[in-house]
Amino acid sequence: TPYALSIYGQEMVQNCPFGTGNGYGDGRAISLAEVVVAGSRWELQLKGSGTTPFCRGADGRAVLRSSVREFLASEAMHHLGVRTTRALSLVGSRTERTSRPWYSDPDPDLETGEKDVEKHGGDIRLEEPCAMTTRVAPSFLRVGHFELFARRARQGDAKGLEELEMLARHALEREYPQAAGGDLGKPFRRQILDMVEEAAGRFAALAADWLRGGYTQSNFNSDNCLVGGSTVDYGPFGFIERRSGTIRVGVCGSAPATTTPS
Repeated sequence: TPYALSIYGQEMVQNCPFGTGNGYGDGRAISLAEVVVAGSRWELQLKGSGTTPFCRGADGRAVLRSSVREFLASEAMHHLGVRTTRALSLVGSRTERTSRPWYSDPDPDLETGEKDVEKHGGDIRLEEPCAMTTRVAPSFLRVGHFELFARRARQGDAKGLEELEMLARHALEREYPQAAGGDLGKPFRRQILDMVEEAAGRFAALAADWLRGGYTQSNFNSDNCLVGGSTVDYGPFGFIERRSGTIRVGVCGSAPATTTPS
């Protein structure tokens, strides 16, 4: 059965359709199935297929322009050696269209590379052809999923604690089999600690690869962060064409570190 998931890492009630804080999730993504190819298991997910319980009043669709960007960018990232979801297929509609914001002057200032701040998000709306991308990954488990179930468990929900453990075991099997170890006697706590240690290395390598390739993800939070440490959700993103001076790298709760690119 196709499904969409709640991914509310940070509890935000104001724009939650259910009024509970758990309503942010797969707004236009639906997982279809899993396939095994050459011994590797892959999850297939449609992006832009229509409304879900978590679309928050939007239409759940994607347009051809943004879908082509995601298809090309994810494949480019793969061939640059960056961990990423892959694009399996892209289908465009000849008849269905939807309205999206855009810019009356889409070119940024060539000297500063910046758009007029008053036009952030677009100052006009265009009718654009709809499209669907099929993307694949070992799983689409997000860090936000763990935050969601951990919050329920902390609130004393016994079911939430049970589901949190199920989620962790699924992540171990799908994304971190080395941490699980295959040893039936390995304590579950040790498996979790080994998974976290391996995940820390993957995320550090991912951040370094983004800097190496000049990739900028402008919506990187726990909801857009795969547990497996791969790039996902090519929505607001870009590639830096020219780079000079210093790069400021910040982590929440800490002062940014400054480095000079070679």
